Amino acid sequence: MKRVKFGKKKNAQAKKKQLVTQDDYYEEAVLNEEQAERWLLSDIKKSLRFYLIAYNLYEVGLTTQEERTESCTYNICYNQTRLLLQIHTDYLANNGYINILRYINLEDIPDIEKILLELPDIISRLENVLSSFSEDNITWDLKFNLLTSYLSMVESSDLTRESVNLIDLCNRFIDLSQNLISSQINELKSWDSSSEGQDSNISTFQRDTLDSDNSVDRTRGTGILTGNNNEGDSSEMMEVSDQVTTDSLSELLTNCYKFSQSVMEFCIENVNSNDATINEVQNNYLVDLITKFLLYLDDVLSSILVEEKIEIKHEDLDIVRFAIEGLKIITVTNRPDELVTYINSASIEGIELNLSKIDLLEFAINQIDDEQKDVQWGLATLLNRILNDTRSRLSLSRNECIKTNSDLLSRMVFQLCDVTITSSDNELRRFAIRKRENSDANTEVLNILMKNAVTLVTNAMNIAEKSCGLQETIVDKLKRNYIFNQARLRSQLLQEITLKGQISISLDSETNVDQLKDHSFYKLFL
Repeated sequence: MKRVKFGKKKNAQAKKKQLVTQDDYYEEAVLNEEQAERWLLSDIKKSLRFYLIAYNLYEVGLTTQEERTESCTYNICYNQTRLLLQIHTDYLANNGYINILRYINLEDIPDIEKILLELPDIISRLENVLSSFSEDNITWDLKFNLLTSYLSMVESSDLTRESVNLIDLCNRFIDLSQNLISSQINELKSWDSSSEGQDSNISTFQRDTLDSDNSVDRTRGTGILTGNNNEGDSSEMMEVSDQVTTDSLSELLTNCYKFSQSVMEFCIENVNSNDATINEVQNNYLVDLITKFLLYLDDVLSSILVEEKIEIKHEDLDIVRFAIEGLKIITVTNRPDELVTYINSASIEGIELNLSKIDLLEFAINQIDDEQKDVQWGLATLLNRILNDTRSRLSLSRNECIKTNSDLLSRMVFQLCDVTITSSDNELRRFAIRKRENSDANTEVLNILMKNAVTLVTNAMNIAEKSCGLQETIVDKLKRNYIFNQARLRSQLLQEITLKGQISISLDSETNVDQLKDHSFYKLFL
């Protein structure tokens, strides 16, 4: 997620100055936040201490009356909310769901809870900033961060089910995203027009003589390529935070599609659930709302590529749109065989697409009634094939990282172990499907599936346990520790089940056993 701070960074002075004005507190907070970012990946506690200092300085800056300006007040409010969102994203919900700080002792950092806010509280603060300033003061970064927070909210199943008015959230997301998409496209078009104007005037520029003329004063701008009209200086540098790029537009559109995907999944689950969160009328309203929003996004994307001829990165867009089309098949046709055909006919390939296929198939299997054993088995078998292919691809990438001593090794290991654990879970899913047939002919198949499941979690443990070298950051190391614990938990459970037919070991709160309670195999014993 792109998060940039406003205002030019100024070098720290050798002698600490007295803080008086609002801008003084703002600049000092920025310096401390920069220190926090330097320690972000290597020393979490030190990073949090600097973040807390920065947060408190921003707080004082908001209350001081000395040389107070609306512009500086907005910058402080923006930075403060961005700081809270970054801490939540990097530490409290890393990878979307891992709380890194559960492994860190924070008791010796007083008032640390000030900056460890839950997502609804961060959203409330972002919305408050958005409503407190005029449109002229608000920058696209704030809107983007708020939309990203909305997306994180709907992707968090617990929050969606327990504390969120999803209809209201969807309307807020759609209104704000349409506003931001429109403004970004207009800004990119204005940049294109400006570039064309500059190209047409290229003949009016003089060739620079910087290398040939020793009389040039290199401390000034003379001698460098300039236009004939020297009146005034029109070459001011634009603040990076204000500049919209094709990458930012691509990421915005991708997040809009991801939001739609998450809401579609929620609606499908709600219909198939015995404990529906919203009623049928509300569910139909959401389906209609997201359907219209997707049509809008498709029109925008077509206009960007065809009419405006704006070149944007489309790899992530292609993958999320692929998943959405798969969800439409689940929703409209209710034909699993069509989903199999669709997945097998994908025109693109790679690890990221495979991961999307895995999520789509797991979601589809969970929506199928247990009485449809053959359908479940067919989808689970296809899922097994894709998981095997993904593990092979990730293993090759891991080996390449080891060979080149890449700092991406730890992240590759995490991904490989995650997919390997999912493979084990799927073998147990297939075990549960076969077990329901209650046939003696299945005994050999059941033994093979159980052996595969045990082997896979053992492999994941062995891979996660190995050090990833000195280049591994503390955050990546803690994530590797998390995935190791997930594999070890399953290994312990399977050992108990195969030897005793039940689970008798005590499970601590850090094992996240709750996520296994809905699994078709583990739920029989938990």
